[in-house]
Amino acid sequence: MMRWARLAGKGKRFPVVAVVLGLLAVGLIGAAPSDASTPALVALGDSYTSGEGVKPYEPASEASRCDRSTKAYPAVAASTLGISWRSAACSGATVSSLTTSFKGQAPQVSSVRGARYVVLTIGGNDIDALALAASRSTTMLTEALDELRPKVAAGLRSVRAAAPGATVLLVGYPDIFPKDQATLDRCIGPL
Repeated sequence: MMRWARLAGKGKRFPVVAVVLGLLAVGLIGAAPSDASTPALVALGDSYTSGEGVKPYEPASEASRCDRSTKAYPAVAASTLGISWRSAACSGATVSSLTTSFKGQAPQVSSVRGARYVVLTIGGNDIDALALAASRSTTMLTEALDELRPKVAAGLRSVRAAAPGATVLLVGYPDIFPKDQATLDRCIGPL
């Protein structure tokens, strides 16, 4: 399944891989090589970054149920650009997984030291998006997002503190909720 990104204020949608590739390529021009032991790109976040549902998975991540796909968007971007990468993303992760252990894995920020680029998608599991969709309430969605913003901001600060020299790309989720209650009601229909 193709993932799409909307550039702020532009209204046009682009494949997530294309957006990430473009942003990373701009940063690669004139960039110094990273230490050989540190990957240039580190992926953090939840199932959207880990590539849940897109097999094959890295064997160690399958055992932990993090399900890190070797074909997830960070892997495709790194391969296309010819840079090294690793993933600390984990299916089911929440914002707190950035700084605390989850599914027996180290905090995700522990993997970013020395990275030139960090990509992440996080927050969907914090707001329980499926339950919000079932609630049929754009008001509840707005309230949940308002509560999520400071958590994501704190998570981004922890990433910045762990990798102060890195370019951090926060990759959003696809638009899965209609913009207003009437459209939501038409999409879901009567319960």
